Amino acid sequence: MMLRLWKWYQNCLAFHPVKTQVISSGFLWGAGDVAAQYITHTSAKRRLKISDAEADFKVNWKRVAITSSFGFGFVGPVGHFWFVFPIFSLGVRRLGQVFKVEASSTAKVIAVCGH
Repeated sequence: MMLRLWKWYQNCLAFHPVKTQVISSGFLWGAGDVAAQYITHTSAKRRLKISDAEADFKVNWKRVAITSSFGFGFVGPVGHFWFVFPIFSLGVRRLGQVFKVEASSTAKVIAVCGH
């Protein structure tokens, strides 16, 4: 089942790379935000010693929508073109060269942003 799903995803990436990455990014950002809300809720509940009856976990759907929108509208398309740009613009054809270009590009971003 998982192998079939993976092959379907790879096929979608091959035929519709931007659309697939936009949808994947939006979904993953939304799922990640729900997970972050749950982790924050449970850790605060433990730290503040709140009883189960007092605090039930409720998803902040507005926050999930905003976070997913960021994934759909920015991270998906920009991430796609960020990593495709060096391959086509610099004439990089071999896989080893792609990794070198991506590593140096990522290192530059880390150096500039300080992360």
